[in-house]
Amino acid sequence: MLTYTIRQMPKRKLEAASQHLAEDLRDDELISLRNSELSSERAAVLLSFEEMTQSLNSQLSQATAERRQILEQKLEYEQTLYNDRMSALEANIAKHNADNQLMNSVKKKRRIIDKELDDCQDIATKGVKNCSWRSIRKVMHIRHKMKTHGSEMTDEQKTQYAKVLQQLKEQGFRVVADS
Repeated sequence: MLTYTIRQMPKRKLEAASQHLAEDLRDDELISLRNSELSSERAAVLLSFEEMTQSLNSQLSQATAERRQILEQKLEYEQTLYNDRMSALEANIAKHNADNQLMNSVKKKRRIIDKELDDCQDIATKGVKNCSWRSIRKVMHIRHKMKTHGSEMTDEQKTQYAKVLQQLKEQGFRVVADS
């Protein structure tokens, strides 16, 4: 008979995960709303163009020679207007997608740093005597990674990192000062 044990997530990590999930859901909703607006705008531009060209084409078939030239110019104008609107809309969509990718990469980096800080905090609360060599090595690895993430850290993360380092020192860990 197989038995399974279910390990519960520590409360702090569960709260952080649920907070990240809520942020992701809110962001996804905003992104989908903006995508919907852009696709509606695209449909409106296309519908407007089709209606206008259909109207001009029907007038063009019954027009005299003088009127025909004016209608052809209007048709050219509508085509140019449509092309301009669509290119502006495509540029707007591309900018929106680039902004979304940038926002997602910044959030991912911030979450990685937060997770590493939480790991160090958990190890610091255990104390040096209750930690395995893997945990001690993990702190060293995280400190090494934090040096590369230093420019990407927010002010809040920097202060939290300083507090964690201080707590590690107080618990008996050897912490080398950054140079």
